Amino acid sequence: MREAGIGRVLVASLHQAISDILPTRLGFYENWLNAEGLREGTIGLAPLYAVLSFLRQEEGNAYALITTLATGSPSVVGSTASR
Repeated sequence: MREAGIGRVLVASLHQAISDILPTRLGFYENWLNAEGLREGTIGLAPLYAVLSFLRQEEGNAYALITTLATGSPSVVGSTASR
């Protein structure tokens, strides 16, 4: 069975927000949000959860800034990741 995919827009928005807020860390996050997966829409739940988990561990309020920028509401991504 194929793993559930995440919408391209959400992943692309998250990638863009990371590049805006944490440009020096973008390479790290691209291990999970890779170009091929972005292009083909094949980023799954596990890579998304990994990115969200690592973002929560960043110093300052990077998680809140990035999820707000990517989705317009930090509760949208936060509530999805807690399921």
